[in-house]
Amino acid sequence: MACTVAVLGLTALAVLVARPQAGQVALGGDVRSSFRTTPDGVAALYAAVSALGVPAAPRMTPLADADSIRGPLVLLEPTERPSPREVHALLDWVRRGGTLLYAPRIEAGNAPAVLDSLGLVVLQPASGARNLRWTSHHFTVDLPQPRPVRRLVATPTETDTPSQVDTPSQVDAPSRADTARRPPPALMRPLLSADAPADSLTTGAAAAEIALGRGRIVAFADAGPLSNEHAGQDPLAVLALRAVLAFTPPGDTVFFDEFHHGVRGLGSPAEAATAFVLGTGGGRALLHLGIVVLLALSAAGARMGAPSDPPPEERRSPLEHVSALARLYHAADARDTAALLLLARTARAAGRAPPKSLAEAHAMIEALRARGGSERACRLVRQGLQAQPRDLKVIAAGIDEYRQRGRRP
Repeated sequence: MACTVAVLGLTALAVLVARPQAGQVALGGDVRSSFRTTPDGVAALYAAVSALGVPAAPRMTPLADADSIRGPLVLLEPTERPSPREVHALLDWVRRGGTLLYAPRIEAGNAPAVLDSLGLVVLQPASGARNLRWTSHHFTVDLPQPRPVRRLVATPTETDTPSQVDTPSQVDAPSRADTARRPPPALMRPLLSADAPADSLTTGAAAAEIALGRGRIVAFADAGPLSNEHAGQDPLAVLALRAVLAFTPPGDTVFFDEFHHGVRGLGSPAEAATAFVLGTGGGRALLHLGIVVLLALSAAGARMGAPSDPPPEERRSPLEHVSALARLYHAADARDTAALLLLARTARAAGRAPPKSLAEAHAMIEALRARGGSERACRLVRQGLQAQPRDLKVIAAGIDEYRQRGRRP
């Protein structure tokens, strides 16, 4: 009992260790992956694209030195920063006619690579974006009132201040030389614009369409509205779906970038379990708990010495056996069977087969009488067999008389 309680306690502790906290795993932070059904993932967006008749698939290869990008690409807050080579290849692909649905990830010490290459920044107003309004565009037709947003995509000016720009590369106020080195801003058409200080921004947008060569980038300042938690209520998710449908030619597939969320392949369940057990803190804790439980069960099941012999079986006496059979036959009212069993031993002593019916019993008695058996013994047995019900006492008396007569010289 104590071992069972210990195992249950360790199992409960293991569940607490492995349980995701607030929809997150031990990796920490929001992961906008199409594989995640937790509040921070974008599995709902992936499923909505497929439900609307547009094929969707994960892309688990880098953006450079790998297979070419086929169809629109969704890259939402990548947890692994794309390399400069990948950013160059991605923007070159867009210029040749590709479509990118993009939301930057804000990290301390790193500016969003794609927007930085386009000469754009991410602005995080101190009091939040105000006066949000949809611009005139076929993506924004009949959309409901926009919800509050935390960040804006902006075109920086020389008067940008460190408190406004949420990019670590601009922690110090940019000088004129820094501004001169910045690439010329791309042509950005706001889809959801907001008011911002006139001396710091020329354009601010929570969502925008950025024209680049023959292609375009549909940029979102924050991927939160597209997550599973908000996609059902936020109109920005509807805008994202409209953009995907509009820019996906018939027969093409929408690819969700999973490589930059750390997914290198689907693998097998065994590989996933091994990676969890050996590659995460919770998995290693479960492994240690399993070893402890195994040792506890081994100790509980270990034999302390040789097993003892089982106790000898108690055999009942012949009289007890006969009494038990008599009670059984009496309860079943099986007088015919009892009479035949009484005659069986006499038949074997006379060299005959035991009778199986009353007719055979009568024939056996006549045969014994003809061989010189006791007339009185045979008469008693016959009388007991003819009685209704069979008189077992008279039959037993006749058998005893027959045996006694047979022992006399």
